[in-house]
Amino acid sequence: MLYLLFFIFLLNSYFYADLLLPPKLNLIFPPPNLSVSDSKITFRGFVDKRAFLYINDEFLPTKNGYFEKEYYLKEGINTFIIKARKFWGQEKILKVQINRVLR
Repeated sequence: MLYLLFFIFLLNSYFYADLLLPPKLNLIFPPPNLSVSDSKITFRGFVDKRAFLYINDEFLPTKNGYFEKEYYLKEGINTFIIKARKFWGQEKILKVQINRVLR
């Protein structure tokens, strides 16, 4: 009986954590505060499969949690806001700044 109660407790903890915690967001590339001379850059990473992903408020579909999207850069500092949002409203936000320098 004690094992059953412990199992139910663990199961409930898992579901409550899933409901309460923000989604996982792992940006593989680019690293923060990167300086480049290229005119475009490709964002790559993983996000929780149950989350919606936005880069600069543009919805980005994922495939099994993986995302990849290319963006053009203007000269100077380019700021990107990457947001993962679960159905219940929990969010994880990353701010990435990329400096494009002309050579």
